[in-house]
Amino acid sequence: MFRNSTRPFYWIGLLLLFSLNVQAQTKPSALKKIYLQGGMGPTTSSGVVGGIAVQSVWKNNWTVSASYQDFSLNPNNLPKDYEPDIALFIAMYPENNLVSFSLSGGKLFELGRKTWITTEAGISMVKGQEFTFQPQSGGFWIIGSTSNYDETSTDKSTVGGLLRADFTWAFASFAGLGVGTFANINSIQSPVGVEFKLVLGWMNRKPKQQAANL
Repeated sequence: MFRNSTRPFYWIGLLLLFSLNVQAQTKPSALKKIYLQGGMGPTTSSGVVGGIAVQSVWKNNWTVSASYQDFSLNPNNLPKDYEPDIALFIAMYPENNLVSFSLSGGKLFELGRKTWITTEAGISMVKGQEFTFQPQSGGFWIIGSTSNYDETSTDKSTVGGLLRADFTWAFASFAGLGVGTFANINSIQSPVGVEFKLVLGWMNRKPKQQAANL
């Protein structure tokens, strides 16, 4: 899934520096929350996604987020009768390694002292592969077989859109758990999925007395 194992840590560091810089230069009355989200989950096209994001909440509960997602997907044009290469009894399917960096904004809706929902839309820079498949005669050998299709891939970059909605439970003043849904819409491949998240940062939960007056 992660072709470069150091890449996620690079983005974590970059997003953390961004969040600390924003917090240092913003009046406390304007910035209400800021936190780092890290998560994984299943997607369409028999895929999986891992992602990190920095989300900030401002006056009137407006939100701004910077997020990075790394996808492992079956190509969306994979033939229905596709038979994979098999080596040492392991099926080897073609994989679209899609990566996306997004900026999005939206609104936070408070459900209680420790819980809230956010909805956002934004723009994404996306890199991935486009596949073509040509039929061929499959072959067999002692510990495996070759596919009945020959595939080629071409690297592509494009601009797309992101839609996301998250539920967050802040079980501590500095940490929480979340679950979110998203759709990453672009011309290469448009995965839809779910992420289960760990949230760390300034959660700024409401005081008990204030929450009771909601």
